[in-house]
Amino acid sequence: MAAQQETYNYTVIRQFAIMTIVWGVVGMLVGVYAAAELAWPWLNFDIPYSSVTHQRGDFCVWGQRVIRNFVLRGTAHLSHTVIL
Repeated sequence: MAAQQETYNYTVIRQFAIMTIVWGVVGMLVGVYAAAELAWPWLNFDIPYSSVTHQRGDFCVWGQRVIRNFVLRGTAHLSHTVIL
């Protein structure tokens, strides 16, 4: 009986990696804008929802979402794929 060579489908892991980078960039851009708003308050444009306090919350949520949803689930899927 011939031995079968196992091949893994890394498409899902690649998609997790790409989305990790995309959400990481989005989170960093929000963080840079919040920091710029602290340096130059005129960037607020007198819009209450674009203040630093609102952006800081969004920045933290996006950072947690990147770590939790994409990095951890992607590595869990990779380890599950390799073990099976």
